[in-house]
Amino acid sequence: MKQQPSLTLQMHCKIIDDLCSKYNGMVFKNRLRLAATSSAAVALPSVCFYFSLPLETVIASSAIGLIANGGLLYWQSNMAIEYVKELITESSLESVFKRLYSRKISERDEFTSSLWLRVKEHLKLILSTNEVMSLPKISSSEIGQLEKLSESSIPDLRRIAGPSFQRTL
Repeated sequence: MKQQPSLTLQMHCKIIDDLCSKYNGMVFKNRLRLAATSSAAVALPSVCFYFSLPLETVIASSAIGLIANGGLLYWQSNMAIEYVKELITESSLESVFKRLYSRKISERDEFTSSLWLRVKEHLKLILSTNEVMSLPKISSSEIGQLEKLSESSIPDLRRIAGPSFQRTL
C-alpha cells in the first residue's frame, strides 16, 4: 500500500527542488557576468592610469564601469523576477513533473497522476516569485530519506502497530 502523505511531500520536494536548482543556476550565471564586468570596470581605469592618460580619461573610464555594473545589476534583477514568474507557470510545473516522473507517466501510473493533480493545484496556490527566490536547496540526502520513509519505515511501523491475526488450524 502506498503512503499518500509522505509521497505527496516527496513530490512537492522534488518539484520545488528542481525549480530552485534552475533558479540558482541562473543566479550563478548572473554573478559570473557581474564579476566579469566588475573586473573589466576595474581593469579599464587601471590600464588608463598605467599608460599615463589624462586624469579625465581615468575618471571617465571609472564612471563608465560603474554605470555598466549598475545597469547590469538592474537588468539581472528584473530578469530574475521574470524567470521565476515563468518557472511557476502551470506549463513549466507540468514540464518539470513530466521530466521527473517520465517513467511513471509512461507506465500510466494512475496513483502518480492523481497525486500530481493535487500537488499541482497546491503549488499553483502557494508559490510566488519571492518564495522561490528565497527557498533553500533541498539536498539529495533529504529526498532519499523521504523515499526511505515512504518505502520502508512507514510500512514497517504499520505492520508493528497493526493487529496481528493468527490462524488457528
